[in-house]
Order: sequence, then C-alpha cells, then structure tokens
Amino acid sequence: MEALKVNKFGRTFHPGMALGTEMRALIIDRIVEEGGDRRTGFIPRPFKYFAEELRIHVNTVKSVWRKFCEVYSI
Repeated sequence: MEALKVNKFGRTFHPGMALGTEMRALIIDRIVEEGGDRRTGFIPRPFKYFAEELRIHVNTVKSVWRKFCEVYSI
C-alpha cells in the first residue's frame, strides 16, 4: 500500500484513492448550509472558499458538487 501524502492544506490522503463518502457528504452539507441549490447548481460562495475551509483541492469541491447536482448522488 502506498504511503499517505499531505496536501498543501495539511490534510493527509492516499494518492489514487477516491474521497470518502463522509467527506463528500460534508462538502455537500456545507454548500447547502450556505444556501446552495441543487436544482439550479447555484453555489453561494466561490468553490475556493469551501476548499480552503475543508482543506481539500478546489477541483474536488467542484466535481463533488457538480455530480451531486447532475445525478443527486454523492
């Protein structure tokens, strides 16, 4: 098994492994709490805001939110 790595925010991760369901749910919950709308894809703050808050890459936040909006799945 490959060793853990640390991202620029200090969060550890396994390269090549998908983000856990709990973290995906947390991303969605935070966006919805701030006023995000799944039907329209509206996000109340920049993706970067949520990425920095959760200490993950901005592209991860974007992809999780977009998938949630498209197929209503985490």
